[in-house]
Amino acid sequence: AWSPLAALSPGALMSFGACAALLMAVPRLEAAVPRHWPRPARGVLILAGVSVAVTVVLWPLFAATFGRASVVGPLANVALVPLAGLLMWAGFALWGLDALVPWAAGSAALLTDFGLGLFENVCRRAAAWPWSTVELRSWTVIELAAYGLALAALWSWPRRRRAVLLAGACLAVWGCGGLF
Repeated sequence: AWSPLAALSPGALMSFGACAALLMAVPRLEAAVPRHWPRPARGVLILAGVSVAVTVVLWPLFAATFGRASVVGPLANVALVPLAGLLMWAGFALWGLDALVPWAAGSAALLTDFGLGLFENVCRRAAAWPWSTVELRSWTVIELAAYGLALAALWSWPRRRRAVLLAGACLAVWGCGGLF
């Protein structure tokens, strides 16, 4: 309420975009991955798909905010997202242990520190891969509109009529953008 423009900050827009991608991608991915597959394999595939979907949705914001985007981030997230959840629970457990059984908290903290080191190591190694990021320029309003229409066409599939209309609008906006 004190700063209404904070809703337009890059962090707020990334959170909103990531949540929108999750809401759109998860049900489709869960329906697409065969139910008879082992649960861990389903989970890894769905997590990888969600990570790609979030990256695709946030790509223009990465360009405008950072001038680059990660191409290995979605792959690294397959390991990092579950590890982040475990580390969060480990932090809660440390807080409880420190309050209830202080003598055990030190040993638990060492185990949690190992997990944090593993998390950091995966991040560092992923960032060190050749071509781990690509440089991006900020997009024009026409490019953003065309990209948004392309995403809407993709998300509206399998409603073919709507997808075709949105894809046509994307091409029209993109084509008209070249005239300006």
